[in-house]
Amino acid sequence: CHSEIASFEPNRLLIARMESELELNLDSIEKQVEAALESRFGTPDEPRWPPVAENDPRWASIVDTEVLDRAAGPVRRDSKLIERGLYRKHCAQCHGISGDGLGPAAALLSPYPRDFRRGSFKFKSTAQSAKPTLADLVRTIENGVPGTSMPAMANLMRGAHYDNDIPILAKYVRYLAIRGEVERRLMMELVPDIDVEAGESLYDPRLRETDPKKFLAQTEEIDRIVGNVIESWIDPPRSEVESIDPLRLDARELRDDAAREAFLRSATRGQQVFLGEVAACAQCHGKEADGRGKLADFDEWTKDWTIRAGIDPKDPQQWKPLKKSGMLKPVLSVARNLQQGVFRAGSSPEAIYRTIVNGIDGTPMPAAARQPTVKNGLTEEQVWDLVNFCQAIGIPDFRQALESQHEQR
Repeated sequence: CHSEIASFEPNRLLIARMESELELNLDSIEKQVEAALESRFGTPDEPRWPPVAENDPRWASIVDTEVLDRAAGPVRRDSKLIERGLYRKHCAQCHGISGDGLGPAAALLSPYPRDFRRGSFKFKSTAQSAKPTLADLVRTIENGVPGTSMPAMANLMRGAHYDNDIPILAKYVRYLAIRGEVERRLMMELVPDIDVEAGESLYDPRLRETDPKKFLAQTEEIDRIVGNVIESWIDPPRSEVESIDPLRLDARELRDDAAREAFLRSATRGQQVFLGEVAACAQCHGKEADGRGKLADFDEWTKDWTIRAGIDPKDPQQWKPLKKSGMLKPVLSVARNLQQGVFRAGSSPEAIYRTIVNGIDGTPMPAAARQPTVKNGLTEEQVWDLVNFCQAIGIPDFRQALESQHEQR
């Protein structure tokens, strides 16, 4: 926490995948990508925001100097006793200095900490595949992720020595995600078109003097990718919750018998949606909603360096050689046991609704098929019935009522 760190770790799993696909040694390209990234994003102790981003006020607003100064570097206090090095103190043990999810504690946790470098985030209010809002990241840090090792850090918003710490951490996570996604795109978009064996380079600062035209072409390509990644974080499309007022019920706030009966009727209809072929929830979550369905799969973070690299994640002989590149043992993404009443994205009806209609990015949880986009998809009323079933199955007395009605049918 208190030590200085000279550089970010390269994405060695991606490099291994690219070397396998291209049948090339990419040691020289790895160093060039590191140099290109450092010229634009700096180091863990002296981070910076890409100069190209400073030309656009919208891009400049994503991360500012105060954020980088307070969040990055070793843990320390300034003359006013305000703490700095926030990320290294609160996050790096699990998420790693580079945001790669490979911190010292990572291998001991289930699920593994999030790797920010794909630019994918599970728990958010934005549309499928869109980036999260700053408020989404703040909420995750503040509330934690129930059922995981990600703790709630709400206390960082209180106290004499805290100063807007959670939003600053959220912006620094965004900085790491942008830097990591730029790294991925440099490798995946530019490297296949480079004749590595002939000595072509992706980025060579020496060309500034020897071949300015070529150096300009290289920097323009790199900055194009930087701009595209930053742009994807500007005003991500929100996923609005469509309201069906009679069905929009919060099980935690039901007090009178009439409201409870209305909720149970909706949850009972939702149980049929859950078991039906259109929503197909039971295939993964199981008929009893206990997480014991027949289908299970790996998440996108795992598939990225296994299946997409031609490696069977179920065959240790194939993936063990990648341990030296920092891989963690592939683990199946297990469907949520809804009977526990624990929802990682939040337990409010709105949070459950968004999870159903958007799915969970990077995981096997798909977005629900809905009308009118899908002719035979779910209606809005059916979505809310399903929301209420998900709430009810995690509350013992409602679950017993549902089981009793199901047996009678």
